[in-house]
This record gives sequence, structure tokens and C-alpha cells, in this order.
Amino acid sequence: MKLRPLHDKVIVKPAKQVERTASGLHLSEHKKPDQVGTVLALGPHVKTDAKPGDQVLFSWQSGQEVILDDVGTRVLIMLDRDLLSVIGQGIDVKAEEPIV
Repeated sequence: MKLRPLHDKVIVKPAKQVERTASGLHLSEHKKPDQVGTVLALGPHVKTDAKPGDQVLFSWQSGQEVILDDVGTRVLIMLDRDLLSVIGQGIDVKAEEPIV
């Protein structure tokens, strides 16, 4: 299936979800979904600095999930304002430093 986002929509392929912890425990399907993905396409009226190929952080409740093929490839179609940050660009945030 081919998709072309309209207006202010963005198509994001979510990162593969981890089904086990490092110690081998299985995670519940009801856990909070991942919030990281790769931008695949942007609509013509998107007002964001993200571009196709960028890894982004997005709001966890955003997007409409779409299954593209029989293999189960899934993407999210969301509003551009649901993108929170481009990963690897901007300031260097360290956990021990307070954000002011």
C-alpha cells in the first residue's frame, strides 16, 4: 500500500518494541507504547523542522496506526504538532543536570 500524507500530517514508522527486558522477562502488551520512530513522509503543510529519515520523539497518545501489508508493517499517521523532538539534534541533555 502506498501512502501520501495530506495537510499537516506526518507518517512515522515506530521503532521496534522490546518484548523482553534485559533480564529476560516478557513485557505485557498493555505497556505504554514506544515514543520513538523514523519520519517516512511529510504532508505539504507541515510546520516542523523534521524531515524524512529523522528519528523523532512523539507524544505517546498520538497517531492513527495503519497496517500496510500482510507482513504486519505498521506506521503511524499523526499531526505535525505531535512530534516533540528530533533525536540527535539540539542541546545535549544529561540526566544529572536540571533543566531550567
